[in-house]
Amino acid sequence: MLPPPPSSEVFLLARLLGFYTIDLMHRSPIIRLLWCAFGAAAGFGLALLLSSPPASPLFFASLGGSAVFLFGLTRAPAAQPRALLGGHLGGALIGIACYQFFGDALWVYILAQVLVLWYMLFTGTVHPPAGANPIS
Repeated sequence: MLPPPPSSEVFLLARLLGFYTIDLMHRSPIIRLLWCAFGAAAGFGLALLLSSPPASPLFFASLGGSAVFLFGLTRAPAAQPRALLGGHLGGALIGIACYQFFGDALWVYILAQVLVLWYMLFTGTVHPPAGANPIS
């Protein structure tokens, strides 16, 4: 963390811009719980709103696990943007490609799951909830 700037106005502006943060979320369990609940509800609600309500909620199973990482385990490597986006996008693309090339059979799900695991390990984008993408 940087030392505070000389004047209080500059310090206040720097804090508002996020350069100087007070880690209240990790000091107060109540604030942490409220932040987790608000973030998970907002993210999941937005995903459901954008997909339209009649869509199957099973398509969003992996997003529930991602919400745990993003809002509950914020410092975990799997909660970082590279892992989140890379894992979900790669997993979804591999699942779609396997379905398009090989059809709908149990062995295709197994193959897609193994390929997604290899992909995430090889590219350093391990995000456990994204492992559900090729199956859903």
